Amino acid sequence: MTAAVQQHRGQSGSVTLLTFGLIVLVAGVLTGLARLGDAAHAAARTEAIADVTALAAVGGGRPAAEQVAGSSGGVLVDLVVFDAEGVQVTVRRDELSRVAAARAVRVEDGGHRDLVGG
Repeated sequence: MTAAVQQHRGQSGSVTLLTFGLIVLVAGVLTGLARLGDAAHAAARTEAIADVTALAAVGGGRPAAEQVAGSSGGVLVDLVVFDAEGVQVTVRRDELSRVAAARAVRVEDGGHRDLVGG
């Protein structure tokens, strides 16, 4: 073999290693991004469960809050009643916990109770 052919083969091997390294790096970055997205989705889901659980607690007390949290995949951990119209709940789903509050507000045009998350 000539020196030129041997040099070309050496460069080809280097390109193969660099390409493989780049593929591994891109795969690692994509895996990390996917895990980050999963974590963000889980946090948002748990927060949404806490919000709807707080609204249920205002409208129906602890039994309603437990039922809504459970049917949404969460667990009601704590329920604090501030006054006759306001509550704060802590909900756990998997390993995440979130706190949400809600209160009922009287509307003057007919006296209906509207639920307001906060």
